[in-house]
Amino acid sequence: MGTLDLDQVVNRLVQKDHSSPRPLPGSKRRLGQSEEGATSVLELVSEAAASIRQREQQATNAVARAHNAAKAVKQQLQSAEARAERAEAVLRQAENELAELTARVAQAHKDIELLQSYIGAKEAELAATENRAVNAEQRGTDSEGSIQRIVEAIRREFSVSGG
Repeated sequence: MGTLDLDQVVNRLVQKDHSSPRPLPGSKRRLGQSEEGATSVLELVSEAAASIRQREQQATNAVARAHNAAKAVKQQLQSAEARAERAEAVLRQAENELAELTARVAQAHKDIELLQSYIGAKEAELAATENRAVNAEQRGTDSEGSIQRIVEAIRREFSVSGG
């Protein structure tokens, strides 16, 4: 049975009341019609009560479905919030790691510049040492030549005077 419109119930009650002839006062027929009317009213009230119970059940079912849908949405929202929190934590960790790597790269760049400066200084020092070595070798060669000339001059001197 579908939902019952209260206007339909009232119309049916009025139609039954008007369709019956009015009995004369004191007749037996009046008692039967009253019982019939009361039965009709009770049936209509029963139908209305059944309709109300059905509407209440439908409302209860709708509320239960709404609660279930709300619960599912709430769980989805909590899950999405948890995923967002995890993503934010991963992002913060990545940002921290990036900052650390950036600091390491900057330090490595400074270290490279320092090493390049150190290498430049050592290369200049090595070049100066090589120049001194070349100069010392040249002086040594010159000294050796001078010593050789002195020795020859001394030999000539002794060979001429001695003999």
